[in-house]
Amino acid sequence: MSDELHETVRRAVRRTTWITVLGAVVGVGVGLWLSAGEDPLERALVVVGGLMAIGGFAGTATALIAKRRMSSVTSAPTTGLDAAGKRAVQKAVFAGVPVEPRDPLLALRAADLAEVLSLTLPLATAQFVLLYGGIIGSQVIGLVSSNGWGATFRIILVVVMVIAGVVVIVLMRRSALQVDRYRRALNTDGPAHAA
Repeated sequence: MSDELHETVRRAVRRTTWITVLGAVVGVGVGLWLSAGEDPLERALVVVGGLMAIGGFAGTATALIAKRRMSSVTSAPTTGLDAAGKRAVQKAVFAGVPVEPRDPLLALRAADLAEVLSLTLPLATAQFVLLYGGIIGSQVIGLVSSNGWGATFRIILVVVMVIAGVVVIVLMRRSALQVDRYRRALNTDGPAHAA
């Protein structure tokens, strides 16, 4: 499973990167076209907004499709477990501690889940960043046509989204570090840690 998933994630990252770059280039072109004749600040906002919006949404769609294709492989570690078993496995992996109650089957599932998450969490983080970039980019474009309260609302929305985005990225990074900690403990302690 590891080699197949690793290769699938690698292809998904490469495809998402290319689509995002292509979308960003298209976004710049559209921004330049839409802002022809505007003053330099408005033109810059439209170009940057177009780059972020089209690039971000294109990358998000590509990453989402890739994750959908991988869903059978990524859900395999918890398939067939009851709700308590799924919670125990996920709690152990995200907390970086042994599975409780100690059960060899759950320990193996937790090791598989940690392996899957170590490969897919970075892709999920990138998808989140691209989605937020797309949403923020569309709001930046909207600043050009807004005035008064509308512009203030968009600026507040962008600031709130940036703050929320940073918090979520920090939490996702923390989860990735916990998964890595769990995997390191498995490699150090072997089955004794997992079970």
